[in-house]
Amino acid sequence: MEQPRNEEEDSIPEVGSSSEDEGSFDLDEDLEAVTSHEQNLASPFNEPNIALVFGQKDTVHHMLPLAEEYQTDDFKKRIEKFLINSVQSQSDSITSEQIIVKILEAERYKLNGYLNACIGVASKKQVHCLTESHRFEEISQNTQLKIGLKRMEDIDKIYNNAISSGYTSRQNQFYMKDLGTHLKPYMQDN
Repeated sequence: MEQPRNEEEDSIPEVGSSSEDEGSFDLDEDLEAVTSHEQNLASPFNEPNIALVFGQKDTVHHMLPLAEEYQTDDFKKRIEKFLINSVQSQSDSITSEQIIVKILEAERYKLNGYLNACIGVASKKQVHCLTESHRFEEISQNTQLKIGLKRMEDIDKIYNNAISSGYTSRQNQFYMKDLGTHLKPYMQDN
C-alpha cells in the first residue's frame, strides 16, 4: 500500500536525479555562491574570526594550553596578540588579583609580550594590593623585580616631566599637588 506524500517530500530532490524540474542543484554553483564572509566563518582560525573565537570571555584561556601542547606557534602568537590587546584595553578595570593570574599564565606559557603588558598594568597597582594576594608569591622573582623596576621607571618619567614642565620653583620646592595628579594613575587601589 502506497503512503501519501506531503509537499515537503516533493520539494526535496532525489540523489542522482538530473532533471531540473525536480529541483536538482549543481554543487559547483552552490560553492561559488558562498560569500567571502561565509568562507571566513567556515573556519574560526581565519584572521578575521580570531576576535570572534577569542571574544568569548574564557575561550582563549582554554585554547592556550592546547596551542602549547600541540606546539602550534602561529596560533599561539595569535592568542598572545589577542591577550595583549585585551590587557591593554582593560588595564584600568583589571584588579590586582586578576593581573596576578594573567602574569602567572604569561609565565607558564612563556608569552613575553603578554607578560610585559601585564607587568605594565601591575606596575600601576599599589604595592600592598599586589603583595597581599596569596598568589603573588607564585610569580617569579624576576617578574616581581620587573614590576618594581617598571613602577620606578614610570615614576621617574613623571618626576622628570614635572621638573622640565616648571612644576618646581627656583628653590627646587616640589609642588606635591600637581605631582599627585600625574601619579594618580600609578596608585590604582584594586
